Amino acid sequence: MPATIAPHNQELLLLSQERARHLLQSDPVLSKSVTIPALVSEILGKSKVAIDFVTHACRVYAERPALGYRQPGERHFRTVSYGEVWEQASGLASGWSHSGLVSTEHAVGILGFASPEFVIAELACLYLGAVAVPLQAHMPASDFEYIINEAEISCMVVSWEHLPSILRVLPRCPSVKSLVLIDLATSDHHASDVVRIQKELTDSGSSVRLATINDVIALGASEGVIRPYRPSPDTDPTVTVMYTSGSTGRPKGAVFHERLWAAYWHSSTRLDQGANLPLVYLSFSPLNHIAGRISVLRSFVNGGLIHFTQKSDMSTLFDDFRVARPTTFFLVPRVSTLIYQEFQREVMLLRAEASNLTDVSDIENQVMETMRYNFLGDRLLSVTTGSAPTAPVILDFLKNTFLVPVFNTYGSTEGGIISVDNRLLRPAVEDYKLADVPELDYRTTDKPYPRGELHVKLRHHVRYYLKNAAASAELFDQDGYLRTGDIVEEHGPDELHWIDRKKNILKLSQGEFVSLWRLESIYTGGNGLIDQIFLYGTGMRSYLLAVVVPNSEALAKLDIASSDDVAIKRAVQSEINHIAKIESLFPYEIPRDVIIERSRFTKDEGLVTESGKQIAGKLKARYADELERLYDLHDNQQLLELAKLRAASQDLDLGVKILRAVAATLGLPEHDLDQTHSFASIGGDSMSAVQLSSTLESLCAIKVPVGLILNPHQSIANLIKHLDNMTQTESPDRPGAFNAVHGSTPTEVLAKDLSIERYFTRDELDAGHLAPLTDLPPDPAVLLTGANGFLGRFLALEMALKAHKSRPIYCVVRAPHDAAAKDRFIDSFEGADDSLRNKVTKLVESRRLIPIAGDLMQPKLGWSEDQWQSLTTEVDIVLHNGALVNHAFTYEQLYEPNVLGTAEIVRFAVAKKRKPLTFVSSVGVASYLPRHTVVTEDETASRLFSGVPLLDTYAAGYGTTKWAAEILLEQAASKFNLPVTTVRCGMILSHTKESGQINSNDFFSRLLCGLVYTKLAPASFYTHNSNSEAHFDGLPVNFVAESIASFALKPSAGYSLYHCVNDHQDRVSLDQIVQWVRSAGYDITMIADFDNWYRRFSDRLQQLPSHKRQQSPLPIIYQWEHPINANDEIRFAGANMRSKRAQLGLDETVPHITETFIHKCLRDLHNLELIPGT
Repeated sequence: MPATIAPHNQELLLLSQERARHLLQSDPVLSKSVTIPALVSEILGKSKVAIDFVTHACRVYAERPALGYRQPGERHFRTVSYGEVWEQASGLASGWSHSGLVSTEHAVGILGFASPEFVIAELACLYLGAVAVPLQAHMPASDFEYIINEAEISCMVVSWEHLPSILRVLPRCPSVKSLVLIDLATSDHHASDVVRIQKELTDSGSSVRLATINDVIALGASEGVIRPYRPSPDTDPTVTVMYTSGSTGRPKGAVFHERLWAAYWHSSTRLDQGANLPLVYLSFSPLNHIAGRISVLRSFVNGGLIHFTQKSDMSTLFDDFRVARPTTFFLVPRVSTLIYQEFQREVMLLRAEASNLTDVSDIENQVMETMRYNFLGDRLLSVTTGSAPTAPVILDFLKNTFLVPVFNTYGSTEGGIISVDNRLLRPAVEDYKLADVPELDYRTTDKPYPRGELHVKLRHHVRYYLKNAAASAELFDQDGYLRTGDIVEEHGPDELHWIDRKKNILKLSQGEFVSLWRLESIYTGGNGLIDQIFLYGTGMRSYLLAVVVPNSEALAKLDIASSDDVAIKRAVQSEINHIAKIESLFPYEIPRDVIIERSRFTKDEGLVTESGKQIAGKLKARYADELERLYDLHDNQQLLELAKLRAASQDLDLGVKILRAVAATLGLPEHDLDQTHSFASIGGDSMSAVQLSSTLESLCAIKVPVGLILNPHQSIANLIKHLDNMTQTESPDRPGAFNAVHGSTPTEVLAKDLSIERYFTRDELDAGHLAPLTDLPPDPAVLLTGANGFLGRFLALEMALKAHKSRPIYCVVRAPHDAAAKDRFIDSFEGADDSLRNKVTKLVESRRLIPIAGDLMQPKLGWSEDQWQSLTTEVDIVLHNGALVNHAFTYEQLYEPNVLGTAEIVRFAVAKKRKPLTFVSSVGVASYLPRHTVVTEDETASRLFSGVPLLDTYAAGYGTTKWAAEILLEQAASKFNLPVTTVRCGMILSHTKESGQINSNDFFSRLLCGLVYTKLAPASFYTHNSNSEAHFDGLPVNFVAESIASFALKPSAGYSLYHCVNDHQDRVSLDQIVQWVRSAGYDITMIADFDNWYRRFSDRLQQLPSHKRQQSPLPIIYQWEHPINANDEIRFAGANMRSKRAQLGLDETVPHITETFIHKCLRDLHNLELIPGT
């Protein structure tokens, strides 16, 4: 037996050999899948290049079953023989060649779950000499685009299930010329659907050709099978590119060349070689993952049969085990844990039923015996684990329960299998060494075993990542050893035990390092109660928090109701403490509090990879805000009050619930609450509003919009009254309500869902279509929304100065009544000099500017029917600038004011008469485009995307609402023949002339304040290879307001789009702006190392007095965690904007950011007493 087989596995392998002899006597079908060493030797001896292994395996094993699959509803697996695999793979390659869809060296993307047709497509690529690029099935659309464009994929082989994902990104992937559909036999589709999709592609102007895999195979057969491509001995072409999951950033494409891939085929002999066991696999590993692919290679070389699980969500997995009856399979840790937890649950159940005298070990043995010959089928002979470290307790459980050898493999995409059962795999590994990791206190001098990061020198390995020089350079050390990123203990020569990852390490505020991955493995391996756990912490905190998905069956067996949050949390926290005690964890490694999540982390939500690994970055994006709020609760001792409130909720009336919820959220005594004040006026901010909204929903079963809570003129008493009315009134949902448009738990926003018909009644649609187009007078009456915002107030001034002076400009301000609206509008010019304030006051007193109360979140803006009728009749032009701007909010939280509010403005614009409508949008609508893209002014929202994923990242929610509003307005322009002008704005900066007029809360002002406060700046904000291309896009507010107001007063027919951006390539970057801050007289120290600057910058911001912290960049500090790659920034072309300005007689020159302007910005901040003078 090979030396790599550990002694305990050698003993179990002997048992498996004996069992196999009995199985073959009772189940002769298994003889078709037995490994015959002579045939394996023949294949290995005759194969020189990768395609040879396929050629000879399919010839030698032609009559054997090769691939198995189940159709929906079937209780057996169908199989495809090796001969049929060769026929189909050669036919597909030939069909590609004859049709011109794919040629040698073309890149072919393959997207779908593991299936026979996925394998056939992969083999066809090898046959043709094309480059196979398997894609992870569940990724954000931006990652699909990134990979397709980087790899220059010309043909996408895609399953019916995942076709929508590709269709959504196809318009932005110009390299793709064809789509080939696979897995149609196991999907719910009709031939007419394929015809329909091809027609839709053609009608949209796309030249992409659509075909099914059977169509292409049939073409290959009819036109003649071509000869397989065999590279010449002196070449080493690329065979496949495998992309990482992207858990730490953009996916990286590991490039596999011919010689490396041939070596993988050659080394894919069985780990139990010599035992000659039958080889029947059940595969549930995705084929974009190295583990899934090696299983296929190993099966082919040994003449085995590999079945693929029926459903991609693995909901049929354990039924598949019983139907396929595999002799072996590859287990990822997530599935190993599922099996172990099933064992623990059964033990728990039997213990509850047994007498106190029953020995626990007897119960455990009973459950093991029951599971041994039926839970994973009745023919199991061996198991292989890998993909990520499996907890030792689970490895022991698998061996003891199923009495088969469990080969524990360790490796990586870049290096293949490196060790088996903690022994290095020789001769594949030529040498190895350990490198100290002092920041984690791992050193080669450690006792009793040396510890450090494993570096290996391999006979064959990936040499680089596709088009990623930086990541490629990090792959190897200075001696050419592959850096694995794994911390190991060296127990003896070639005996290495994995203990940790170098990355996924967090330094807490007190200086202690914690390995989140290691701790997560410990907690999930400890007991069946904890199904999944995500640990979270920051460098600003001294302890961890966690998100825990408890196992519902375990809760039921503990007699804990699924609705009993307190009991669930208590049980989970108790179990965490119990595990920590057993494992001797330090106090800072124990999460102090947990969030209970009832929905599992799934690949569909993008929270785990295809192989079941948790994606830390995506989980952080999902839960970070909630966890940060939990930290705040601890800081203010609010957690106890919230728990008490929830426990007593059923016995309290609505008003008391709301009062106590507000008090608990803000950490205030209930008796100190003044109900006449608003939530904001008593200390509420955007994040606490989100928390209160969530609390009220759970307590009162009412979805309370965050905007309603934050309304500065909504008193607590009025909020209670409003919510009470909501619970008492049985009126139908407002047209266009979030759930009616997007469903209850959407993961993306689709353009087709934003149909104008969902926001208007049939009568409104008909009336709007028939309404006459207003005949614009020389002195139009204007309705302006968002009039008291930073841009809005200057739009009001521009409109007043540009239009004739006899008609009013109605300035909509969110306020309880018109008098308050007037005050808010005038107060928005706070900080202005007397001249500007006097000008505004006179315009208001003369009723040239008429501030009126209005709320975009209310039907008809909250106006009476008389006011609505009056204004829709009088107004000639609509300028919609209003929106709730909060970059921390999600799409759902911003939907009512920003999307539904836009629908109300369209309703206003088509009531009585059709009024030209101008909409102020944002360049954030394009944030999901591939980086280094140039967006032009003919790329409307519908051309940019057919759908946008719902993410919790900074500003994603706001940008998505602007995209959705643009979609609505495109439809309004078409449906009602309404003139619509959309102006996308970039960063809007200070006024060039008016003193003190700067948006003090925006990104740029906060950065300027932070630089002045800390006196620190990096030597460059940009990566070293991109700073020469860096440019900061910002325009003075007066230029933006002049452009938009002018466009609104002179509208064009149809739908028009302009980019009001600074599109100069003048190298005025943040680095240049820092120098101008210094030239203004502010002392700024330049820090050469960016990471060092970020750490010191963050520390100094934390130490600021509270009023300065609030004005500093601290709330958005993570934006500067890494240097900016200017080469990756999306740029916007503004040619149409300049042409329109010239057409209207305005100066078409777009202003540059200058040293004088930056000095003026600093003076404005000083005038507002936000920074000191020089």
